[in-house]
Amino acid sequence: MLLAWWLGPLPVLAQALRFQHITTNDGLSHNAITCLFEDRDGHIWIGTENGLDRYDGQRVERFTAIPNAPVTHNITSIDQDPGGDLWISTQGAGLFRRDHASGVFEHMRHDPLVKAGLPSDKLNHVLVVNDSILVLCTSNTGAVWYNTRAKTFTVQGFRYVRTAVGTDSLAGTTWCHKALLLDRENIWIPVVHGNSTYIADAITGELRSSLTSLHPFGRAPTTNGMVLGDRLYTGGWSAGIGRLDRNSPNTPEFIPLPDEVTAMVPWGDSVFIAGTNLNGLALVHVLAGERARWRHMRTDHSSLINDRVRCLLKDRAGNLWVGTADGLSVHAADVWRFNTTQLLPDEEPGDLAFHKLQQDADGTIRISTSRGFFLIDPTSNAIRHVPITHKGEALEITGLFEVGSNMRYIGTETGLYLYDPLEERIIDPARTDLAVSIKEKVMFQVRSVFLDTLNDELSLVVGALGYGHLLFDPRSGAHRKEWNPYPEGVRAPLMQRTTLADDHGDYWVGASDGLWQWKPPRHSRKSELRLYHAAATGSRRMPGNYVTAILTAGDTVWCTLRDAGLACVVDGRAIAFATPAHVPHDALGLARDLRGRLWYSTSDGLVRFDPRTLEWLHVPVNDGRELQRLNSSIMELKDGRIAFCTDRHLVTFDPAAFDTAPVLPTPALLELRNTWGPLPVSANAVEIPYRSSAFDAVLSALSTTGAGPLEFLYKLEGVDVEARVTTAREGIRYAGVPVGTHRLLVQVRDAYGRVGPEHALLTVTVTGPFWQRWWFFVIVLAAGALGMYGVSRLRQRQRAKLQGVRDRIARDLHDDIGSTLGSISYYSEALKRKLEHADDDMAQLVAEKIGSSSRAMIEQMSDIVWSVDPKNDDAASLIERMRGFGADLLSVQDIVLHFNTSPGLAERKLSAEQRRNLFLIYKEAMHNAAKYAHCASVTVTLSSKGRELVLSIRDDGAGFDPANVDSYNGNGLGNMRTRAGSIRARVEVVSTPGKGTEVRVVAPLSETLPLTGD
Repeated sequence: MLLAWWLGPLPVLAQALRFQHITTNDGLSHNAITCLFEDRDGHIWIGTENGLDRYDGQRVERFTAIPNAPVTHNITSIDQDPGGDLWISTQGAGLFRRDHASGVFEHMRHDPLVKAGLPSDKLNHVLVVNDSILVLCTSNTGAVWYNTRAKTFTVQGFRYVRTAVGTDSLAGTTWCHKALLLDRENIWIPVVHGNSTYIADAITGELRSSLTSLHPFGRAPTTNGMVLGDRLYTGGWSAGIGRLDRNSPNTPEFIPLPDEVTAMVPWGDSVFIAGTNLNGLALVHVLAGERARWRHMRTDHSSLINDRVRCLLKDRAGNLWVGTADGLSVHAADVWRFNTTQLLPDEEPGDLAFHKLQQDADGTIRISTSRGFFLIDPTSNAIRHVPITHKGEALEITGLFEVGSNMRYIGTETGLYLYDPLEERIIDPARTDLAVSIKEKVMFQVRSVFLDTLNDELSLVVGALGYGHLLFDPRSGAHRKEWNPYPEGVRAPLMQRTTLADDHGDYWVGASDGLWQWKPPRHSRKSELRLYHAAATGSRRMPGNYVTAILTAGDTVWCTLRDAGLACVVDGRAIAFATPAHVPHDALGLARDLRGRLWYSTSDGLVRFDPRTLEWLHVPVNDGRELQRLNSSIMELKDGRIAFCTDRHLVTFDPAAFDTAPVLPTPALLELRNTWGPLPVSANAVEIPYRSSAFDAVLSALSTTGAGPLEFLYKLEGVDVEARVTTAREGIRYAGVPVGTHRLLVQVRDAYGRVGPEHALLTVTVTGPFWQRWWFFVIVLAAGALGMYGVSRLRQRQRAKLQGVRDRIARDLHDDIGSTLGSISYYSEALKRKLEHADDDMAQLVAEKIGSSSRAMIEQMSDIVWSVDPKNDDAASLIERMRGFGADLLSVQDIVLHFNTSPGLAERKLSAEQRRNLFLIYKEAMHNAAKYAHCASVTVTLSSKGRELVLSIRDDGAGFDPANVDSYNGNGLGNMRTRAGSIRARVEVVSTPGKGTEVRVVAPLSETLPLTGD
């Protein structure tokens, strides 16, 4: 009874293990695997005969570019100390340490001149005892204790001692192959040659006890061991496994196996997996011995890659890693969530074509294939193969069809037959004419069979590839007619794939040209056809034409399309469901689980669609390397499982197994380089010059097992508009990155199509040329400011000089020339008085002329002195002089002067040239008004509009006709225009006879500045 309890769980544990493989094609240093180790971060370290590798599930990392790394050495073992540093032993190259923080390797070798150094380079194993003690097993120096803090080596030896009298070639052998930590205080060390193994103090290495051979045939070299419960299990260079209860060390036991055991790992409370030298893996029960075996199978790519097992590892997630002589095999139970039943043995030649997957009333799974029926018991998975022949001819079965309560038909690729499912045989044609008449009169490929009443007549409706639907008399088997849904006159064959009858009695036909809805004739109702296809308009438009499977759910008809995924018809309206980019579009077969979710098969696994949430899930079948040839044979079983067929297998799974998926890993940046080598990354940021604004990066994520390789969706801000896709093996490359700061944003997408959050892995700053750098702009601005300041100072000095010159000129004109002209005027008046009593009229005229000319010159000189004097450089001075001149001129003739100025104008600063010419134009216009206008008033307006100065002189006098040249033959207007041109102004004269005259001067103020800007 106790044995039965132990053996109870064995059938489950002994199920076939499926493996993914990692070889040199994936980047391994060598296919001969020597040791395996999982570090505390979750990386898998792989030792080979030609170097050390690290695997994160996406890529194999080698260390060929790192100094002192063990890149070409035979790695024998790997262990990690509490600080995170790795210790790597080699056969012939000594000991290596990898610093956890920096990734730098330290290499220690035996030097015969250094007595305190490493005593041997031939290391078989390294074991970390604690944060300061290592145990090294050597091939020629026994076991060595190494204190990592004191850096001292203590050789304990544990030599094999000769026990028999006489010559013994093994005496003195010091080959220790492995060290196993039994607990905190004890360590177990086997010596390859001899009958004993040893237990020593884990800290000091002092011998505590020796154990006798666990092998029944005496001397048995022991190379490996494992602790399971209170028992020590050992293997070595002889067949079988030794077992010793640590509480009863003197009563060793033996578990027979037909091969040498090279490695062992626990696989449960009372079972473990043993790797063998030539025969793959064995599942061993602690009481019952070997219960199952997994070997390499040439026809099954998911079997063990090689039968020569070198090492084993069970990681923290429960995955099994098997190192062999020809690569690494990985069994991830969480990835492969399917149960497979192989229908044909590997040695059986040929392939299977699957047509229909059904389930009988008793639960038997029935598969219609090119080799007859395969019947599978859903509980025991027992397989029964039923070949179907007729008249010596093997039939290719397309389905078993129940018609009525007692009649069964089988469809074939060559016709229809009555069938007895109890005896699993075709009913003898002698007992009925039906099979003979149908088979011999019409050759067709059967896809569906229905019993229906059409036009008050019971008919057998047979869907046939290329024929549409054939109608037969179900009693006599007579062929009545052929129904083809194409319009009359069109005789194209209906290449139907499947036919389904819904609850309303309508037939739905999936064909290569669309989805047909046939409402058959019943009673007085006429037959009606509807076609849903890609070329239709309105509500019948489908996303594709090639319908591969149909399924009804209430009043909804679902269908899969070989080129367009999934669609449905509701109340005569077709609805398409656009599949995401990462989901396969070539839908083949369709099933619906208990929760209403749709599952369809594709050439690249399964796809799940939830109509309620519109969520998609891509489910790879295994890891995409095996069982890829799916077909339309898929269905929901009565117990809720989904079953489908592929290759030579029936595959079943629980849909709920995919309700949860592994947590998406976080992407990481492993490498960044450009043409000149690796780029230094600090705080996830790098700076590169514009002349070499190109870089290569390698992305990865720690997920050691998965249904398929991860994809990385990445984009560089400021460069990419849409995300790009890459894998860890491909890497990414950017060239000609523009100047500026850009973030590299990365998301992970797994084989199920799930996309993780966005991570900013790197900030790339491309520095521009020196003329685009910030400091260059500061220098330019500073230089510009200094230059402007210098120019301003120069202009101030020049202005001061000019002002001094103008002061001197004005002063000289006023003092010297003005006084001289005044004297002339005075003398002319005196001369004029002297000549009053003289009779010389000519002399009086000359004196009068001298006086008037000198007075005119004095007046003109006053204008010149006023224009040159810097004190008058504002508009206020011009306004004051204009107002004074106009008042003096017009008051003599009793003409009223109106003088208007705009606010703020007086504060504007004018150049001497502008003031002089504007005043002279003003004088000319005022003289004309006083002399010729015969006016009563003159209005002067001085204003500024935008960047223009406007001067207007308007009188209410006689006016004139500007078109009549003779009306203004004088030189006044020409002089005005000449003076206006010298200051880039314009003069306009507006006059109408009898309505007065306006002289308008518009001068630019672009060269004028407010007083505050001086």
